[in-house]
This record gives sequence, structure tokens and C-alpha cells, in this order.
Amino acid sequence: MSTQDPSHIVPSGGIVGDNLGQFYGEVVFAIAPSKIQKGLIWAGTNDGQVWYSKDGAANWTNVTKAISGLPPLGTITSVTPSTFDPATAYISVDFHLTDNRDPFIYKTTDFGKSWKLVTGNLPKHPLSYVRTITEDPNCQGLLFAGTGNGLYYSLDDGAHWTALDSGLPHAPVTWAVVQKEFHDLVISTYGRGLYILDDITPLEQLAKATPMPRRFSSRPVRRTALLTAARPF
Repeated sequence: MSTQDPSHIVPSGGIVGDNLGQFYGEVVFAIAPSKIQKGLIWAGTNDGQVWYSKDGAANWTNVTKAISGLPPLGTITSVTPSTFDPATAYISVDFHLTDNRDPFIYKTTDFGKSWKLVTGNLPKHPLSYVRTITEDPNCQGLLFAGTGNGLYYSLDDGAHWTALDSGLPHAPVTWAVVQKEFHDLVISTYGRGLYILDDITPLEQLAKATPMPRRFSSRPVRRTALLTAARPF
């Protein structure tokens, strides 16, 4: 599924081969199944190839050439199939190993036949490359992007982005996921641990509301029973 360029499938040299791990051959770096269409799987490689399968990985379709403006040899760091439309998916692409540190996030709504860049106003600086992109499963158009030094959210499907850094250290955000039932945002960072933003329903209501709401309702409360076994004295 990679380009299989022989110039990239060689040892790094030195005393210990491939000790740097900079490119490490050509591999499938990101893969994600659709949660709403059985058999639909998206995948991306660390040499810039994007694929999908509709039959559970028996056959794959390469849609890389349809991504207009995509530089070569980027790492597809994450693939997010939409939970609202099976033809829609998002990808984040990292080029910092080729010394391009700009943010790249693309969206398709037609199974990869066409793609749109949705980085909006994400800042450009030495650590702005995108490590992960995810969609809120409770709110269409609410996106979260992790970069080389922070976390951002978009209320309008990538047209505009806002930093979400209150109480969060400036570290690489390597993964993000929204827990559907509890409306919590969970992220992983490189070297700074895991973080949970409890109850993002205000962001969901902002994304859905026109005009902006004056008050927010909280998420449904769940009561969890804790059972303990009695012990004899």
C-alpha cells in the first residue's frame, strides 16, 4: 500500500542499523474502520498514500492523487471516518520530517474522489504540524486537532480554529477522542501524560446553535453504584 520506492527501503547505516527510526521503510501508519458502514476501512501510510476499502480489506482503492495540493512523502498521522456520513472522512498529514512544518488537514465527502483543505486559521510555526484529527460523534462539524505543541477545536468543520490550552501544557498532542456517552474529550501527549476535558456539551451546543446561546445545559447525569463485599471481622 506504500509507494514501495526502493530508495526509502534501505538501512540507515551506522553502527546500529535503523537506529534513528526517521523513516523506517514504508508502512501503514494510520488505519480506522467506519463505525456506521460495515466493511469500510480507511488507511494512510508514512509516505503519503491514502486508501479505503469497502469490503473489509479484501480490496483497496488509492485516492492519493485526488488530494489537490498535497506535497509528497508526508506521514498520514491519523484518519477519521465520519460518524454521520460514510462517504466523509478526515486525514491529518505531517511533513516535518521533510522540513515542512505547516498544518495539513483534509476532508472528503465522496469517498476520496475530491478533498478540501480544512486547516482554516491554524497557526503556522515550527511546531504546527498536525498529529491527529478527530470528529465529535455527538456533533457534526465539531473537530479537534492535535499539533506539535497544542490542541485546537473548530465549531465549523475546520473553517476556523481556536486554541484549547487552559490547564494543558504545550506538548505534542498525539491522539484525541471524544467519549460519546459521557461527552468527555480525552487526549494523549508526548511526554506529558493523558488529559481529560470533562463534559464538552457547551462546545457542542455552540457548534449547533445559531445564534450563540445565552445559557448552556449540562450533559445527562449518570449514577454509578459501587458494590463492596462484606468481610468478617
